[in-house]
Amino acid sequence: MNHHRSGPPALSHTFAEAARTMAEFWSLRVTYNALKDGTPQGDGRPVLVLPGLGANDFSTEALRGFLEDKGYAAYGWNGGMNTGPDERTLLWLETRLKDVAAQHGGARVSLVGHSLGGIYGRELARTFPHLVSQVITLGSPFAAGLQQEAASPIVRRAFEMMNGPGSRLLNDEALARLSLQPPPVPTTSIYSCTDGLVNWRACLNPKRTAAENVEVSGSHCGLIHNPLALVVIADRLAQDTRDGAARWQPFERLRYPVFYAFPAQAHHGQEPDCPEEPQNAPRSPGLFDRKP
Repeated sequence: MNHHRSGPPALSHTFAEAARTMAEFWSLRVTYNALKDGTPQGDGRPVLVLPGLGANDFSTEALRGFLEDKGYAAYGWNGGMNTGPDERTLLWLETRLKDVAAQHGGARVSLVGHSLGGIYGRELARTFPHLVSQVITLGSPFAAGLQQEAASPIVRRAFEMMNGPGSRLLNDEALARLSLQPPPVPTTSIYSCTDGLVNWRACLNPKRTAAENVEVSGSHCGLIHNPLALVVIADRLAQDTRDGAARWQPFERLRYPVFYAFPAQAHHGQEPDCPEEPQNAPRSPGLFDRKP
């Protein structure tokens, strides 16, 4: 697996993170009505939104409000502050996913996760694919295997403040249980090359059917209310993924005029190396698998 280009993001992006996050928040307020009118309408399907490290459901309130306005049943994770993937948190996420699915008669749930929340979403879908229709991640550094060098020192210090000096986000055993393989459901990674907290290369899916990477212009913290990111989320959720990848199509940027003003760079060939697992191969243990 190729991680040689992982490393902390540029300091210039890190230092500008707070100002850019506020700019994205206010840009959403200004463009909200146009965004709501210019994206596909939902059909009431459930969407579970997972916050990033150090955040709670307040951080995803604007996104969930947008999804409700678009016609989805949007749920927060109801787990308080996300302090990292300890055993209690993992058990809660599993329970929350099952409860949301049960409230909708066993319907499969779309998962939208910001940063660490997106890694939770991918791992939930890997372990419980019968409960998940698709996964959308926002600035989630899953391709780095959560190695510390892919994150800004600010992220590492924040984690230590929440969990004690010298604490690690995942121990060696848990790291070994993470997989770069996209989960067996349609998967979209939304990332920004000017992310100030994680290396954008760590947010790239390998080349797979029904897995994609969509670049937007923005910060890390601001992705959760970035208008461009919300366009992508609304477009992806509107697809019929209840039968898996059978009807899935990749995101078409030029369907939305706003992307003419924010053209993306071409990052084809930058996807991480990851041999594809043979069909029907036994699944390796994931983050949500209990120890024997």
